[in-house]
Amino acid sequence: MTPTDYAAIEAVNWSTLVHLATSARLLEWRRDHPREETRALRVGTAIHCALLEPERFALEYVGQPDLGDGRTKAGKEARAVWQASIPAGATILDADEHELVTRCAEAARAHPVVRDLLRGGRAEEPLTWHDEATGLACKGRLDYIAPTYLLDLKSTRAETIGQL
Repeated sequence: MTPTDYAAIEAVNWSTLVHLATSARLLEWRRDHPREETRALRVGTAIHCALLEPERFALEYVGQPDLGDGRTKAGKEARAVWQASIPAGATILDADEHELVTRCAEAARAHPVVRDLLRGGRAEEPLTWHDEATGLACKGRLDYIAPTYLLDLKSTRAETIGQL
């Protein structure tokens, strides 16, 4: 199931309901004003995809190459050719972001514990249910489910790790 398919499920999820902890007005406002994509959010989402869905990552994420000086005719032509080659709806990562994402996913897959955990299960498994108390249709997506465990993948900046 693609992220678009999941988003199309008419149900509430944690990312929506969490705003109720502050107020119903915040929930209403957030519904009409989605959060802005930050570099950290874009990179974290890309790491998630690269590790759990490498085939989808290869299709939907594009690293921006060095196209030379964009002020020159050659640079403008190179940019036009590159932009025409980008699949519709692809997420563009700058060269540093793409390298970071790729290296993070490779490092995680190279770790023996991670490698073993990502065997024999399914990534991005959607769930739907109805909350008995409220009657609300609910949805969630498990990062990874295996016969005897669930994984929830998180990423963070290296500076943050030193603060723990």
